Amino acid sequence: IVEVNSETDFVARNADFQAFVKGLATAILHMPPPIGQNGQPSNTVLVEMDIPSLLEQATGPNGAPLSQELADLIAKIRENISVRRAARLVLPPHTKGYVASYVHNALNPSMGAAAGLVAIQSSKTPTDAPALDPFGKRLAMHIVAAKPRFLSPASVPPSVLEYERSLIEAQAAGSNKPANIVAKMTEGRLKKFLGEISLLEQPHMIEEGNPTVSELAARVGKEQGCDGLEVVGFVRFKWGDVEELGG
Repeated sequence: IVEVNSETDFVARNADFQAFVKGLATAILHMPPPIGQNGQPSNTVLVEMDIPSLLEQATGPNGAPLSQELADLIAKIRENISVRRAARLVLPPHTKGYVASYVHNALNPSMGAAAGLVAIQSSKTPTDAPALDPFGKRLAMHIVAAKPRFLSPASVPPSVLEYERSLIEAQAAGSNKPANIVAKMTEGRLKKFLGEISLLEQPHMIEEGNPTVSELAARVGKEQGCDGLEVVGFVRFKWGDVEELGG
């Protein structure tokens, strides 16, 4: 998934601009899996790309470095174009599964104003169990709409947790309630906050009955006979956003 910005909407509809974006995404897709400190494939699912290194090292459809293709594109269109960010989802080594996607306000099937990817670990793929395909797409659609910041409460950084706790405690302290009641109020509100920002704990916005994402994944896995169906990562981009990537 990549975010490439231009100065006007008109350029985003240009065939050469779209070809560059597609070439960039394709180059990222075909990169080898990330390597950990031990020299073995990394278990990291969400991989953020270093843009300067990416543009210098990766080549486009014409065989030239992407940095040169970008410079040529800017010279041809005569408008500033920038690659703002890029990321990819990689399933852990020796596991089976798939990555699903959704593009919002699409200019074409793979480009639009916002997009979401979700990595699903499963003993089956949509080829084996066709119902997994709409499940993945609807989950990616939920990610774009619900804007989760982290995969699960356990993945929320301590700094985020402590900051939110301090805000809640300050609000609760002004209630003039006993300390034990304030403590319960704080924990209750903190639990609600974690559920709102964590993908697995969010009520699915599209599924009937709005089960949590983790509940829906368990149900789909059971229905499709998938051993260990698990949502293991996601990423959401909307052009211009400064939010966290995902989890």
